[in-house]
Amino acid sequence: MRSSDSVSASDIDSTKSLHSWTYCLESYISWSNRLSSFVTTEIIKHLKRHIRVKLLNYFIDAALECFNTGNFNSMMGILGNEKKVFFLQDK
Repeated sequence: MRSSDSVSASDIDSTKSLHSWTYCLESYISWSNRLSSFVTTEIIKHLKRHIRVKLLNYFIDAALECFNTGNFNSMMGILGNEKKVFFLQDK
């Protein structure tokens, strides 16, 4: 067995750490996508314009509250699909 074929404990720890970071990033992306989809769905499913306006105001206020508390990830998740919402409303 060559010395280059052996696996050290630090290599195993490094691989576990990388997997942990990857899992955290995947979870963050999944959460952000679910939150954006939820906001978009809640706004688009109503046919009356005044209800959509109220919901937009609600989610903008929620995003502002996220900003004030330092929860920037949720703020961007809420506001992330805002352009998509406006595009879908025109149809």
